[in-house]
Amino acid sequence: MILICLFSGYWSPLYSERKAYEAPADYRHQINILKEKFKVDYGYELLDLDEGWKSEDIVSLDKAFSVLPKAFHRLPGLVGFYRTDRLRVETEQAEHEEVPAATFPSFISIFRVMGNSYSIYVADEDPRVEIYNSFQYESPEDMANIAHHEMGHVFDLINGFMSFSPEWLAISHFRIINIPAMDGGKDSDYIFAMVNDVKTDVYAPVSSRHLPTYSRQNPQEDFANSVAAYIHYPYFRYSHPERYQFMKDKVFGGKEYFEGSVASYEDKVLSD
Repeated sequence: MILICLFSGYWSPLYSERKAYEAPADYRHQINILKEKFKVDYGYELLDLDEGWKSEDIVSLDKAFSVLPKAFHRLPGLVGFYRTDRLRVETEQAEHEEVPAATFPSFISIFRVMGNSYSIYVADEDPRVEIYNSFQYESPEDMANIAHHEMGHVFDLINGFMSFSPEWLAISHFRIINIPAMDGGKDSDYIFAMVNDVKTDVYAPVSSRHLPTYSRQNPQEDFANSVAAYIHYPYFRYSHPERYQFMKDKVFGGKEYFEGSVASYEDKVLSD
């Protein structure tokens, strides 16, 4: 038995020699160094909202950006990446799982009857990417896939919605469906939406964490998933040759991630 006696005005040596814990360095200073390096390398701010960036999150994001061509760096108008708690709006995906990241601003597609034209109206706010708490629990592979997917959205937006271009719609087999208001007048404007072709199987592949039908939602998700697929999936060039060629020529400036080629997708599968 060990008996420790304390008397008024006197502390046992056991307590008097005990040292307070001291952190090896200023953690916030380390975070700021990583933030500044990310801004210097890629041109984007890493901003704290109701959550703060952690060093491991910044390292993961930096690793994901290190493989992107310079066409994805310093995109005009993109403020940066905001670290916040969670997505504040309900989405179809949010019903199934926590959303790890999202790109803003939102937009709406309007058909102008008087001008007989289809228009895209973007919310009056600066482009940004929000990173949520669930991002930090993803595997390194999924973190990179998510970052590349969101940058696909940003690239699409900054470049005037390439996903709405006739070339992309022809490749992805989306078509326009008009949705007039039931109480609208003859000359009233109305919204339109893009719907997938139920007879087409080969929409852009998705990561294991997404619903299999994710790319069928709209041309924008199909485009963003194609950006991620171009980087992550060796078979993309064989299973989706038209999407692959579009990405190579119009998005990645000729940069490729997997060497070698064969006559067909079937030949590649059989050879492996």
